[in-house]
Amino acid sequence: MQKLPSLFLLMILILLGFNNNALVAKPENNSTFKVKIQDQKEAKGQTYIIIDKGSVTDIQPYIDALNNSDMSNHRLLNKRYTVVFKTGVKVELFSASEISKSGRLIILSDYLENFDASRQEPIFALGANNFIIEYHTSSAKHH
Repeated sequence: MQKLPSLFLLMILILLGFNNNALVAKPENNSTFKVKIQDQKEAKGQTYIIIDKGSVTDIQPYIDALNNSDMSNHRLLNKRYTVVFKTGVKVELFSASEISKSGRLIILSDYLENFDASRQEPIFALGANNFIIEYHTSSAKHH
């Protein structure tokens, strides 16, 4: 059989259907593979929950910012992790395993079991236009 051009193969994959932001296809050997087509975004109730509103009266800008973010760098494989904003808003990120079990496409091998003990948690803040800002400190010596 002749090799099909990449564009034609992509069109075939599209015809086979979308599943959780991924294209799903069944090759001849009947195994399933997925091709990620867009970055994963957070979704309230699916990838995180807000557990404390802190000193904030309107939580919606935080929800909008989170829903426009990818918090995968702060997510663990089998444990939920809490990030805290400087206003006291606390967000519990679901574990990668939980998200995978809910049917969302997530590559479990991309996640750590635990963060390194020397990891310094950034300070989270809500920026202009409902974006999340992370402030990082360095423990390295400067000359």
